[in-house]
Amino acid sequence: MRHTAYLVSPDTASTMFIHQESCTPVACLVVLFLDTVSTWRVEYRAVWRQRKGLISAIYLWARYGALAALVVHNILAQIVLPRSTPPTIRQCSIWFSVVVVVCGSLSIGLEAILTLRVYALYGKTKKIWILVVPAGIQYGCCALFVYFRVLKLGAVPGFDSTCGLRTNVMEGMMPGFTTLIFHGLLYGATLAKRRVRASPTSPINRLIIQWVTREGTMAFALMIFIVTFVGPSMSVSRTIRLEFVFILPITFISLTTSRLILNMKTLTFECGSYCTVSEEFSPVSTIIQSLNASIEDLQ
Repeated sequence: MRHTAYLVSPDTASTMFIHQESCTPVACLVVLFLDTVSTWRVEYRAVWRQRKGLISAIYLWARYGALAALVVHNILAQIVLPRSTPPTIRQCSIWFSVVVVVCGSLSIGLEAILTLRVYALYGKTKKIWILVVPAGIQYGCCALFVYFRVLKLGAVPGFDSTCGLRTNVMEGMMPGFTTLIFHGLLYGATLAKRRVRASPTSPINRLIIQWVTREGTMAFALMIFIVTFVGPSMSVSRTIRLEFVFILPITFISLTTSRLILNMKTLTFECGSYCTVSEEFSPVSTIIQSLNASIEDLQ
């Protein structure tokens, strides 16, 4: 009789997976809390003491909306659910939908910041807004998925005992592809500006474009990581786990959006006499004038 050899026994592997699943939200909450504390002074000067508008609202939601969602999720996952009977389908669908909405709204905030930066770099041309079409397809697919697979009770295959949604690989591919297409277009539009030569009267333009390009590269790399991480995790387990598919992205998107906005509001360049530029080269003259003042009409 032949015996199958395992590097790790099935029971041990299951225990390891459950342990990772329970520790991931706690680690995300700790990281987000420490980042909030470490940037509090900068946040107070750049956000709380300044005029409130669209950018400040996106920052506050990205920072404290994500923090509140992680606190509630950890209370439910670590305290409430272990002490009660397995959750009902309705309870799972409600909390699953809430987490999806939080993650989706944070993604919209990040994409809004990236789009507004490209909008400023291209002199507020309306043609930039055509880039939001893939984003609309992305969130339309997500809304249809949530409605037909989560909100419609009795949908097959449904939830498991830990509120993981059983699914197949194809259901998660369309939002992932459209996400990469949208962020790839934004990144390509930013890179196209990288080759613009600095004006003799405004050499600071090149520094600003390089700065925006670096942060755009970071945001695009983040989205590639999230999509390539979420896809395999769903294909292996055939289940959408809140901790891996939504909680981790919520944490990374919150950190990225908060840092982008704080940099927009606080970063300056040492450019000496070159900082005095004519209006001809607006909106790419200084950080405040190019990336903040250029979108005041949207606030």
